[in-house]
Amino acid sequence: MFFGKLVLESLFFWLPTYLQEGMHYSKNDALNMYSLFSIGGLIGNVMLGLISDLVPMRTPVFEAGVLLSVVFTTILGTYSSGSGGQSEILFMCVIIFLLGASHIGTFIIIAAIECDMGNYVRKT
Repeated sequence: MFFGKLVLESLFFWLPTYLQEGMHYSKNDALNMYSLFSIGGLIGNVMLGLISDLVPMRTPVFEAGVLLSVVFTTILGTYSSGSGGQSEILFMCVIIFLLGASHIGTFIIIAAIECDMGNYVRKT
């Protein structure tokens, strides 16, 4: 939980700077992409929450969300064609949206898992 929160806070504070300075997008493009991260998080919370309510165990949904966020973070960190064309901007918008959905969405599930653990009764 600590490392997930650390990554989330890093993305919140440093993603616009990385998009501007590391990937050489304009300030306007970087901020528009960054807003998709938060929108993706909102939709990811709802979607992953609904999925975790439908399956018998919440942990596999949490693990899938974490694995997807690792994949999208890796793509974000390694991809840079440098062209700055419309197709590249669209691709990065999709990746950032899915990163927000998968990473922020997992935090609602971890809270539900903790609540479920409080209801667990150990049989002796």
